[in-house]
Amino acid sequence: MTTHFSTAARIGAACAVLLCAGCTGGVQADAYTNTYQMTGRANVQVNARWGAVRVITNDGNQVKLDIEYDRQEWASALPIESRQDGNVVTLTARVDEHSWWGWGTFGDHRLNITIRMPKDADLRLQTTNGDINVSSLNGQVSIHTQNGKIDAEHLLGTIDIGSSNGAITLDTLQGVMTVHTTNGSITASRLDGKCEVSTTNGLVRIEGRFESLNVTSTNGGVFTRAESGSRMASDWSIETTNGGVDMSVPKDLAANLDANTNNGSIKLDLPVTVQGDAGRNAVRGTLNGGGPQLSLRTTNASIHIRGI
Repeated sequence: MTTHFSTAARIGAACAVLLCAGCTGGVQADAYTNTYQMTGRANVQVNARWGAVRVITNDGNQVKLDIEYDRQEWASALPIESRQDGNVVTLTARVDEHSWWGWGTFGDHRLNITIRMPKDADLRLQTTNGDINVSSLNGQVSIHTQNGKIDAEHLLGTIDIGSSNGAITLDTLQGVMTVHTTNGSITASRLDGKCEVSTTNGLVRIEGRFESLNVTSTNGGVFTRAESGSRMASDWSIETTNGGVDMSVPKDLAANLDANTNNGSIKLDLPVTVQGDAGRNAVRGTLNGGGPQLSLRTTNASIHIRGI
């Protein structure tokens, strides 16, 4: 096991002026850098506080960590540590906010973290009060932040993405996907595979080719588009409270439809063989002879089902 503590090298002199009542002072730009050589599949694990994280991938076999920060005061030692244990690289960057004067200058983050790593690798990334940007990664991916937004694209594998008090934007994901947020919206395009999505107090807008689909929302509308080639390998469920459901599906999708709303109406833009009595608030029937169940539920809003 190799461990590196933050022997950060000074790379700049005073580079800004603090704007605070009755005082001014220099802000010092510093950097922390470490590079690790991989002999097998890389597994990168990051735990950061007060930091924005960007992950960049390549075809190489190195993991390189670059951290920039502006510091005015530190408690006793730099709170940055990284280490390597086989092919596992761990980075801990947990700033003690009590040792700072005000905010840094890197997009309102005290740390600006860049991780360069192989594209065929595993990643577990967790931050507090920091945005995350990840692209072009194939493997087991777990990304979570509190009080930050997440942008991710071109991910393949088993993918778990979550945010508390932040929006999530996704593009071109394939595999088994779990996406959830609190007090934020979810926007995702070009998804492919099995997808489970949930949010509280936020809008959901997703599109892609789905095999399984489960979407839940509270206090937000749900817009879903299942592109051509989607197939129901299992039951699908769309459920929200205090928001409408707008769903587009291929005209040849085979399913048993069960749509229900309270205090709203149901509109169908594709042929449905109705079973029993169809009312303004509930419709049960089959699409293309029937199949797994397609369940749509909402409260205090309407449901619209379209054919594409």
